[in-house]
Amino acid sequence: MSHSMQHYRERLMMPYLSGVYLGINGLSDSYLIVDGPMCAFYKVEQLQGNHDTVAELTRLALPPRITHSNLHVDGAMMGEEGHLETVLRQVNAIGDAGAIFVVGSSCSQLIGRDTARVLGSLGDDAGAPLLEIPSNVLSGDWLDGYAATLSVLARSAPLARRRPARRPRVGIVGRLFSRHEGDVKGDLVELERMTTALGAELVSVWLSGQRFADLAEIGRADVIVSLPYAREAAAVVASRAGATLVEAPLPLSFAETEKFLSRLGEALGRERPARDFAEAEKAALAAPLLFLIEQYLLDTRWALVVDRHAAPGWLALAEEAGAQPVILCCPHREGPIDHPAILAEDRSFPVVFGANPGWLAALADARKANPYDFLIGNGQVAQFAPPSSAQFFEFGYPSYSYHPILPAPTLGFRGEAHLVERLAELAARRKLMEHA
Repeated sequence: MSHSMQHYRERLMMPYLSGVYLGINGLSDSYLIVDGPMCAFYKVEQLQGNHDTVAELTRLALPPRITHSNLHVDGAMMGEEGHLETVLRQVNAIGDAGAIFVVGSSCSQLIGRDTARVLGSLGDDAGAPLLEIPSNVLSGDWLDGYAATLSVLARSAPLARRRPARRPRVGIVGRLFSRHEGDVKGDLVELERMTTALGAELVSVWLSGQRFADLAEIGRADVIVSLPYAREAAAVVASRAGATLVEAPLPLSFAETEKFLSRLGEALGRERPARDFAEAEKAALAAPLLFLIEQYLLDTRWALVVDRHAAPGWLALAEEAGAQPVILCCPHREGPIDHPAILAEDRSFPVVFGANPGWLAALADARKANPYDFLIGNGQVAQFAPPSSAQFFEFGYPSYSYHPILPAPTLGFRGEAHLVERLAELAARRKLMEHA
């Protein structure tokens, strides 16, 4: 049975500012001023201490790295701009900012605030770079906010000059750095391990928790790999650095990782090492993965609630595990998903963009038509999804219950192994409980 795209007016998308906050969290010495009311400060709580247990966006002994201009109704009506300038000067006076970002809230956008003029009024008094992030809060979602933040960095960050080197150098732009925890750290390890296996040096990943000044290292890259969370930023960096631009998929699943390696290997002229590395990784993991899959995952049904950039990897992983996707929900605005299962005319599962109660109703319909064994999604999915006997597997932003301390990758061949390991543990635990 073929399913068309379904659209719902009701939405529970994470807002544009959530993506901006993620970008700020990925730069250890950056500050953000939201030109808006004080509620902008409290939105940090979704990230700080809940998704990221070690984030330092709000601090006990130091001023917070995300603050606001206290824009209120009276000030907006009268065109007041003094608060924003005052906060800018206060943050700049702290003295440890690598860069200070400003983004407008919906209030600021609706009154037509000329933020660029306010920034320019500081003139020579500005110490750290003052960078404006375009305010797309009324129509954009968190994916747009993160991508816009990296695009500002791509246009504004100083870049180091490339010099001759023995090995080719690679920079990666567009990896989602959502927190300073083991899953993201493990992904960075895997990206470096794959690059090194091809005889290249990974000089920088945007973002990876570095300081603003450290972003310059990517200018040394001969090849810039564009990942889907920030395609525009990658193109800008490659153009500025005079580097070769390679668009690659997010290396989530064996299939998408092989595509990633193939495209990077071709750009480096190292296709054979890329193939050899992929074959060696698969050979090393095949037996234990096959055991777990056959015991616990084969013929299971999965309901996926993931962002569109992670969707191709999860669909490929389901295929590799012998599982059946019964629905794909992307709780954000519509966007392209490059995967054969999505593009096929005879697609056997619905794809839903939008949010509560749209995707909730779609999940309920899928549960009635084809009960699923696993519900895969972020922490909000666990809070709002309809009651079900399915095993919940937390993945993505925000993540409220899963907080790995040691490296626990989701990307690369080892990333798939880790995901399968976690899924199999859930299934095994259920079997034990059923026989208890």
